[in-house]
Amino acid sequence: MGLSENQLLAVTVSARTMSVLSLAGSLFIMGTFLRWEYFRKPINRIVFYASFGNVMANVATLISTSALSSPLSTLCEFQGILVQWFMAADSLWVSHEN
Repeated sequence: MGLSENQLLAVTVSARTMSVLSLAGSLFIMGTFLRWEYFRKPINRIVFYASFGNVMANVATLISTSALSSPLSTLCEFQGILVQWFMAADSLWVSHEN
C-alpha cells in the first residue's frame, strides 16, 4: 500500500518547488545582511548563519529522489551527509543563543 507513481511525482515536485522558494529566501536574507549595515545586528547574524544551513538543506531536498538510482551512489551519500548535517541547523543555531 505505497504511494502511486502520480503521488510520488506530486511529492517530489512540491518538495523541489518549496526548496527553490526557500533557497531564494535564504539568498535574499544573506544579500540583505551583507548589503545593508542596518541589518547587521546580533539577532540577524544568527539568521544569516542559519541561512547557510538552509541552503545546504535545500540542496539535499533538491536532489530529492535523483539519488535513488543506486543505493550506494556518491550522490546518495552526499545527500545523506547534507541531511544529517544541515536539516537540524536552524534548531541548533537558535538553541545556541538561549
